[in-house]
Amino acid sequence: MKILVVSDVHGNNEALQAVLNKESDADEVVFLGDFVDYGPSPNEVIDTIKKLTGHSLIGNHDYAAVYGVSCQCGLMFYELSVETRLNFTIKVLTEQNKQYLKRLKPMESWTIGGYRFLATHGAPSDPLYKYLRGCDRGSFKGEAEAAKRANPGSLVNLFPNGNENNYDFILVGHSHEQFLVCESGLMFLNPGSVGQPRDYIPMASYALIEDGVVSLKRVKYDTTATCKEIDKMPIKEQSKEKLKTVIMMGAPNWDLKQEHS
Repeated sequence: MKILVVSDVHGNNEALQAVLNKESDADEVVFLGDFVDYGPSPNEVIDTIKKLTGHSLIGNHDYAAVYGVSCQCGLMFYELSVETRLNFTIKVLTEQNKQYLKRLKPMESWTIGGYRFLATHGAPSDPLYKYLRGCDRGSFKGEAEAAKRANPGSLVNLFPNGNENNYDFILVGHSHEQFLVCESGLMFLNPGSVGQPRDYIPMASYALIEDGVVSLKRVKYDTTATCKEIDKMPIKEQSKEKLKTVIMMGAPNWDLKQEHS
């Protein structure tokens, strides 16, 4: 069985379609949240994924868009996320898609192809907001303990739950960083970001699990087409340039200190 794991599309439909075309023979698809914000095609992304799979999560940007709260993202992108969300995302999202997002959870457990997954947008200890990064190896032991006592379907993980769960894979998104880390007998997998890479590789990132073997993948897509759609968004020109920079470079290149000096 071939399982496609994707996350953090952020309204970039061109990138999503490139991944789906590349892996059109996948038997199952898992989506780890953040359909919206930053990108120009939030409805198209939601429509595609909701038809494709029943294994989807809500991300912090999705949650902010439908509940009117802060996304609590990093300072480098915070103002950009607020502007795109208030001036574009929440205005164009259909009511049907808003209700779809509200039905999703930030953490779920699924059995797919004989493998048991704990899937969370952020991290087992904080399903919606915590950034789990591959270089921060000290965090994984605590997250492994949180995973074993996870409360799937909950907005927050109020462990312990009285049971010790056994999972084959812990799937996480949110940090836009690909990694595969084994800790305490658990395999932590982050597929990276489909639509907003931030590691200076301007390609759509994703992961495959095929017969239990994990592959971290990337695919090129039409970044120029995405940038043309960004130009149509009703946001400041400076914000458009920042969004296009991330798409074309695979990372931001602006100095947060200079912005606020």
